[in-house]
Amino acid sequence: MITKKLPTIANVTPGGRFVLQCPVGLTYQSVLFAMGGTTFDQTHLSKLTVKINGKSVQDFATGQRLADLNRYYGRPDGAGFLSIHFTRPELNPAWRHLPALGTQDVDTLTIEGDIDAAASADLTLDAWATLGPPSLLGAFLKIREFPYNFAAGTNEWDAIPKGPRIAAIHAMAGDVTHAEVELDGVKIFDADKTTAQELQKLAESRGRVPVAGFTSIDFLLTGELPDAVATEGVQDRRLRVNKTAAGAADLVLEMLDGFQGI
Repeated sequence: MITKKLPTIANVTPGGRFVLQCPVGLTYQSVLFAMGGTTFDQTHLSKLTVKINGKSVQDFATGQRLADLNRYYGRPDGAGFLSIHFTRPELNPAWRHLPALGTQDVDTLTIEGDIDAAASADLTLDAWATLGPPSLLGAFLKIREFPYNFAAGTNEWDAIPKGPRIAAIHAMAGDVTHAEVELDGVKIFDADKTTAQELQKLAESRGRVPVAGFTSIDFLLTGELPDAVATEGVQDRRLRVNKTAAGAADLVLEMLDGFQGI
């Protein structure tokens, strides 16, 4: 493994949109951002996106959301740091490096994000990467956010993407009480929130750390990447969520897919 400081990040300023141009060729395992300044942390970052050849492949509404997802998977960020993981240390050893981003056949890899105007003028933002030997871009975990307006009670969403394998679905609302996933009339997940969280804490690979602000449907609790749910050929794909109060929230999907997929 190589640990390398990445190039200077452009437009690191309050109210600006920063752009990190990542050198291509090697295989990206993770990227770690170091934040400095009087007033600057993950709460001042939003609209974070990882782009390959200009196409967004991972999106996070806020830096806090990324930090919360890291915490759920048992890889919390230290104060002043924020990380993006392409390899997945919570998986079993045989699988954890498969989703790494090979960039040997990639033209550009960039990471971008908005910096809140409330951040102090003395802010700093630097980045390091952990890297492996050169490899081609294969299957990796895409992260997509789908806005949804929840009603109180049962909500049904029939827009689960077709094609990629679904690793996890996160309903970004703290008052979810029950969730179901149904494919072609067969329920593959059906649990209340409390039970789901207990099962997640007992995960065979690495116990999850449920976060109060969202509810997770996690198909990789065994640590085996092939357990991600196949959607190819599935005609009817439904998520049902019970929520105590109406309100807008995002559905965050982690999907094993190739570059040309969704």
